Amino acid sequence: MTTDLRNDIEKVKIPILVFGSWYEAKDYGITKETVQENYKNQFLKGDNYDIKVAETAKHFIMWDEPKWFINSVEVFINYEE
Repeated sequence: MTTDLRNDIEKVKIPILVFGSWYEAKDYGITKETVQENYKNQFLKGDNYDIKVAETAKHFIMWDEPKWFINSVEVFINYEE
């Protein structure tokens, strides 16, 4: 992956749902909070984003935590301002 779209994120005018995982990183001393902050820094130019970091999922969040994943998507889709 060589294309960095972070500067273009401000062009996105619809809500963005971001999924992340941290569980494997804990073996290297990386905390969930550090991972959340890293994701947040990548979306700083976005206006309307929601970052969800799974508790125990590894790389394939939808397989590792399917109920949590589906619930998160449903809540996001059904959100009304």
